[in-house]
Amino acid sequence: MRAFKIIGIGIFFFCHSLSFAQYSFDVKTDLDEKQDLQVLKQAVKKSIEEANWASNQEMGEDFSLWLTSINRKHEGDSLTVSIIVHLRTKAMFTKGDFIAGRKITWQYNWEKAMQFAADSLSESLLTLENSPNSDQVVDKMTSMFSSISMVTGTPLPTQMSGAFISDMTNIVRMVFKRDPSPVEVLENIYLSHLVLKATKNMIKQ
Repeated sequence: MRAFKIIGIGIFFFCHSLSFAQYSFDVKTDLDEKQDLQVLKQAVKKSIEEANWASNQEMGEDFSLWLTSINRKHEGDSLTVSIIVHLRTKAMFTKGDFIAGRKITWQYNWEKAMQFAADSLSESLLTLENSPNSDQVVDKMTSMFSSISMVTGTPLPTQMSGAFISDMTNIVRMVFKRDPSPVEVLENIYLSHLVLKATKNMIKQ
């Protein structure tokens, strides 16, 4: 009887692991949009890295994931950000064959976000002279994002952790040689969460 239970548990975990099959992605942008999408591209790659069903791979990937047509529109106190995501076959010398696409839109209160940023973080907390992994920075940013989440009505993504925030702050510093604004980090983490969610849905189709 005990042996049957052990076998049953083994089958359960085997089937459970199959439901979280690993897919590899190469995140891409068009050359003329590279500058506008570089921060988001890094955030998406970081989200993929933390997902239990996905991984980054630049050669021999299962899919290429294209980010394009980012648009920001101010309407009163709100900022609406939209981006188009294309799931394609792996791309080397071409874009690969189109599989599916999604338009992602997220709206938040820009003024309140900026106010929370101003109230929660002094400029000195995000300067290169300070430790990029400062617990104080991470704690304040996490608290700020939680407050903005309640104001905007947008649930916090599961990867909104101190480590993710710290990593994204460091990525902007290393890649772009500048300090990120807290709202910039917030926006790109949220968008990366929505991009990954849309990608998973496209694969399930």
